[in-house]
Amino acid sequence: MNNDLSNSKIRLFYNDLQINLNDTRSNSGRKHELLLVITLLVISILRSYGHLNMSKIHRNMVRNYDESMCVFAEGY
Repeated sequence: MNNDLSNSKIRLFYNDLQINLNDTRSNSGRKHELLLVITLLVISILRSYGHLNMSKIHRNMVRNYDESMCVFAEGY
């Protein structure tokens, strides 16, 4: 399985979510945009290997956060 995600593929996925995702959550308690969380979740799952669990996915999300923010900023 090839886990190589290019910046352009990540940016396209993020932009598609911006257009098509409706966030119906209430504003109270909301810390992060839903599309950012979903994008980081997908990236973390795709870049993971072996047995997945929530703590491993969360660690990957935290690890990929800065890189992902740089990728999203390049497009704007």
